[in-house]
Amino acid sequence: MSDPTLGELAARVAAIEARLGITPTPTPPTKPAAPTGLRATTLSDGRIQLDWDPAPSSNGVDSWDVLDLANLAAPLKDTVTTPRSIRTPLKAGDKRTYVVQARNAAGLSPVSNVVYLPAPPAPTPVPTPTAKFPADVVGKRWYLTTPVARASDGLAEEIYQPTLAQYVSKYFELDAAGAGTVFRAWHGGATTKGSKNPRSELREMGDEVGKLKANWSTTAGRHRMVVEGQVNRLTKVRPHVVIAQIHDATDDVSMWRVEGDKLWLTDGDNPHGYLVDGAFKLGTRYSLAYDVSGGVISYVYNEKPVPWTKTISTAGCYFKAGCYLQSNPDSAPGESTSEYAEVVIFRDNVTHAP
Repeated sequence: MSDPTLGELAARVAAIEARLGITPTPTPPTKPAAPTGLRATTLSDGRIQLDWDPAPSSNGVDSWDVLDLANLAAPLKDTVTTPRSIRTPLKAGDKRTYVVQARNAAGLSPVSNVVYLPAPPAPTPVPTPTAKFPADVVGKRWYLTTPVARASDGLAEEIYQPTLAQYVSKYFELDAAGAGTVFRAWHGGATTKGSKNPRSELREMGDEVGKLKANWSTTAGRHRMVVEGQVNRLTKVRPHVVIAQIHDATDDVSMWRVEGDKLWLTDGDNPHGYLVDGAFKLGTRYSLAYDVSGGVISYVYNEKPVPWTKTISTAGCYFKAGCYLQSNPDSAPGESTSEYAEVVIFRDNVTHAP
């Protein structure tokens, strides 16, 4: 017969003590082991999620203390009963050094591994706008067509340099922040000789003194225009407006055209050549660009190439940008003359290369 094991002897002793009414002396608790694997995750709202691997359950962990050793005056940040803690987002200049300790009746464990979160960089300061006049935003190599009738012939008034440099009206003015130029055109306003629709729109010039009109070819050199802007308002009956275009010596070549909640690129006389944005939103900032070379017009919208191009060989070209209504008493009967469209341009950059 084999000798009893230590476990069996302990069981016999426990049985004898029970018959005699002897209560065994409890084993004093021991401090828990240190948590391991402390790690930090930045949530979508900027808060910090801390997770760790708990000490073995046999050590009887009751809770964990989360400490920030970067704040020695008040390092205790949280006490939790599950191995996770959600901390507030970091601000500029705010750094943190997290550790975790397990706690039970015997006391605290050693600290866990350290997680160091450096201070995020300070946000880039937004420069104070320096524009005093609308032309300071859009530049000087333009002239402006307004929906105001000239006394001489009733056609749309045109504002050339150097007058445009300091020109301000309700058709062409700075926004409240001084960061954008606001273009407005009213339904029923004066028009140019070749159009029935009123506009407040820039026409590209070849110099800054208003003497030379731009004139380039789609097949020679490279010609680009980048516009950052937003459409704030449309007319009601026919809520259509052209916000940028290429024109040649006789007619429009390519237009960015807003129709309600859709943004189209035109194709000749077809106003719906390509649908760029089927959920266009008023008051939302956008960027658009033309890139013309080798007889091909390419387009970019919100920093992404548009998967559509236009091939055309033509000369006498120039860029235009602003607020060109596609609404007049014939196309939108019943529209009030108090209705208008409003377009803001924050940047309008034109470049030409051989």
